[in-house]
Amino acid sequence: MPLTAVRHVRRMRGGAQAQLLEADDGNWYVVKFRNNPQHHRVLVNELLASAFLEYLKVAVPETAIIQVTAPFLAAHPEIHLQLGTNRIAVEPGWHFGSRYPGDPARATVYDFLPDSLLSRVVNLEDFRAILVFDKWVANADGRQSVFYRALV
Repeated sequence: MPLTAVRHVRRMRGGAQAQLLEADDGNWYVVKFRNNPQHHRVLVNELLASAFLEYLKVAVPETAIIQVTAPFLAAHPEIHLQLGTNRIAVEPGWHFGSRYPGDPARATVYDFLPDSLLSRVVNLEDFRAILVFDKWVANADGRQSVFYRALV
């Protein structure tokens, strides 16, 4: 059963123009919309890559189908897609979500890691595996890992 978006947090970087939303399970998800500028195939690619990596026992975020309702979108006009100077409405319905690692108000997440900090990555084998996987599937996006500092 899909989760339902209950709160908008912020816009994310990237060509798919994803948004960070809180769902009714109390977790946060980076949500890519069906009518994103990169095409709905991006969502299928994300789902398949997650399934393959999970099968291979590589650490990946949990995925979920996120229901974004018309009333939710009406209450959050900042949720839209931008194509040049054109503002495009997000279609209500089911969209693809990747779980965000923690509370965005308390956890800092980075999508770039300087070489000098690579030795501090605790799951370096997963990092390597995802790099190999990206090369295998010819993924050209340079931002396929997230790094965050766990609060102790």
